[in-house]
Amino acid sequence: QEPQVSSVDLVAVDAIFDRFADPEDTETMKMEGIANLATELGLDPETDVTVLVMCWKLKSAKKPGEIQRTEFQQGMESIGCSSIKELQAALPSFDPGFMEHKDFRDFYRFCFQFNREGTQRTIEKEAIIE
Repeated sequence: QEPQVSSVDLVAVDAIFDRFADPEDTETMKMEGIANLATELGLDPETDVTVLVMCWKLKSAKKPGEIQRTEFQQGMESIGCSSIKELQAALPSFDPGFMEHKDFRDFYRFCFQFNREGTQRTIEKEAIIE
C-alpha cells in the first residue's frame, strides 16, 4: 500500500500563513494575525467560539494564542484546505456541539490552556477579587 499523498497545496498554505504572520517573527501567527484571519473568514474574533475551534484544528499547541508555521501547515493538511475559501467552507464542521467525546475533551483542554494566558499557572489575586 502506497503512502497517501496530500491534496493540500503547501505553497498556497504558506502564502496564507505569510499574509497573517507576525512581521517580526515570520514563523509565527500571533493573536493579531489570528484575529485578521478570523475576520477574513467572516468570524468575530472576540465573540465567536469558532475561532477557538479553528486555532485548535490548526494545531496551535506550542504556545496559546499563537500558531507556528508548521502547526498551520499540519492543521490545514488535516482539515484538507489549501485556501481561505476552502477553510471558510469547512467552518460549519467546527461547531463544538457536533464533536465526538474525545475531540471535545481535547478541545476543552486546549481552551483551558488558552485561557491560562500562556505559562501562568495561578490566577492573579486581583482577578479573583473582581
